[in-house]
Amino acid sequence: ININMRLLSILLLCFLWSSLAFPQNNTVSDSTQIDTDPFRIVSTDFKDKRETIVEIHNMPRVRSQDSLPLCYAFSAATIAQKKACDADDDTFQDRSDPNFCSKIPPLSAKEISPFSMMAWAKAPIGGGDGASALDNSHRTFSFIPESCLPFDQIANNITNKDPKAIDKLMTEIDRLYNKNRIENENKKREEVERRGATEAGVAICESCSVDNALVRQINDGFGIVASVPTVFEALEKETFSEFLYSVMLGKQALLPKCKKTGFIPFPRPKFDEYPKRETNAKKRDLLPKIIEVLKTKNPIQVGGVCLQKDLNTGGCKISHAIVVSGHKQVCNPLNQCRDLVKVHNSWGAEWQRKYNNGWVDAQTMIENIDDSPALVRGTLSWLL
Repeated sequence: ININMRLLSILLLCFLWSSLAFPQNNTVSDSTQIDTDPFRIVSTDFKDKRETIVEIHNMPRVRSQDSLPLCYAFSAATIAQKKACDADDDTFQDRSDPNFCSKIPPLSAKEISPFSMMAWAKAPIGGGDGASALDNSHRTFSFIPESCLPFDQIANNITNKDPKAIDKLMTEIDRLYNKNRIENENKKREEVERRGATEAGVAICESCSVDNALVRQINDGFGIVASVPTVFEALEKETFSEFLYSVMLGKQALLPKCKKTGFIPFPRPKFDEYPKRETNAKKRDLLPKIIEVLKTKNPIQVGGVCLQKDLNTGGCKISHAIVVSGHKQVCNPLNQCRDLVKVHNSWGAEWQRKYNNGWVDAQTMIENIDDSPALVRGTLSWLL
């Protein structure tokens, strides 16, 4: 495995150890939590009202995030990939095949890596959101392709690791990280008192502020070469997860840079979202907005789909992000009708097949979108 994949495997293992959410493998851990079921298919006696069907074709291939908390990166990559496929650019267009976008092969330089969207979200792996990834990336519309950072190969490499050895290694690095931060805070406090300056005006030297034991543990445990400046910068982060992320992907990152590729020429796409501010929209507003966007022939990213709720607070503990690429109404012989949306999920082709090719009940999905205490800005996001 090359250095890019090995380092990303390490990074992802760090976050697995940190107990971040793995959406498709939820289990109820105690009596204060309950799993939800936001994706429900209707019975086969409901038939399409053909005049209501709005469906976007030539979507990117359905992929699987495996057990990694990267749903937002996959949904954002799907939105951006579709925009690249629709651009008037022969780099992506295969005018002889109306479904060419779904047939872009794995490891292709034409496919956007979800890891690129993870970086554009500018947040630790489990803490990112797809709306931010799209908003941050749409102006340049340049991404790292799958040919450089292939998700499937990296994810497969993770499954070969010994969980007990990882736990021992990460526990020790976590201990050294906290010890080093406390020591640095004490040094700053002492320097402030000595000089009579404010803490903001006090700087401590790199070489005397990084515990050699921490550097050795990172290098020996991961088989990499972390420099003092790399670890020094990362120690400024307030959480262990952010520390690990900074070591691998920060300004002094260990990860060798893959070249970003411009995926479409000018003009760049425009970003939009709904709601634009928290508190100014209700769940009842979401389906009309989804339909409105779909009619512009643009798929829409939906965040905050709740997979596990806290019974004490009513809030969402684990949420998920998906892409919606279609809407229709279906009715049964009793003339009872339901709205369906077509979900482009990151849980793999088998999930799509099992769930009616993604056509699920719209009301059930929307009822399970987190609005505690209000709909989050960018619950819906898309590119124009």
